[in-house]
Amino acid sequence: EDLKRHGVKVQPVDINHSDVRCLPEQQGTERAMRIGFNYVRDLGEDGRSAIVDERAKNGHYKSFDTFLDRLRGRPIGPRAVRNLVMVGAFDELGEPRRNLLWGWQERWHGRGLRRGIESQHNLHLDAAAPTAIPDVDEFDANQLEYRISDLSTGHHLIHFCRERLDQLGALQSKVLPKIPSGRQVRVAGLVITRQAPSTAKKIRFFTLEDEFGHVNVTIKPDVYDRYRRIANHKPILVIDGVMQRQDGVWSVLASHIEALEGIPRPKTRSHDYR
Repeated sequence: EDLKRHGVKVQPVDINHSDVRCLPEQQGTERAMRIGFNYVRDLGEDGRSAIVDERAKNGHYKSFDTFLDRLRGRPIGPRAVRNLVMVGAFDELGEPRRNLLWGWQERWHGRGLRRGIESQHNLHLDAAAPTAIPDVDEFDANQLEYRISDLSTGHHLIHFCRERLDQLGALQSKVLPKIPSGRQVRVAGLVITRQAPSTAKKIRFFTLEDEFGHVNVTIKPDVYDRYRRIANHKPILVIDGVMQRQDGVWSVLASHIEALEGIPRPKTRSHDYR
């Protein structure tokens, strides 16, 4: 998210362009960063290297079927292949994700590439069957990226909640630095960190993130005790509080905490109490 806010285009995992780890790309005059296979859950180090090494040796993968055929016997399990499909690694090959998933669910028997796969003709999709299957929409693609990679190369999750948050009066993070200290505000975002330093006398420090930046939240013990369950377990929080500044650093001193309800639960994992 920080890269995107600094004008760097973040490119998704791609079976023919990603490396083992994230690498910078130059697209004309634009700076870009290509997400690496290390952001695909259940794809281990050996599996990542196998994909890259095979591609370097024998060229780009032309289809999902040829990918499976060329990596037969390599250390890549069925979950990893399914996650590659769901995160969009094969999108540039022109086959919709749900078409591939349909074939995967119908024809995969859990053998894993490391133990061999069925003969190629058994893995091909029936020509007529997938036509009625709609492709994933923008929101679904966003959720799949968060679920599998803990990030999104497209819109931030809060983008899809913005209309609702505007109706609730929650301010965007980008306007908060202009608000004077002592003013009552309402903020909202995806919780990305929860911290309770041993030297802070039971004060909690949360960081929320929206599509524009971060919101630092300070929670005193009495407020935390009142909203503990919501604060610790809900992924998207709406917080009322007072703007405060100290040594040039601003934060919101929380007085009320609630969850943003009525939306699909995001699959991201916050970095809590580390």
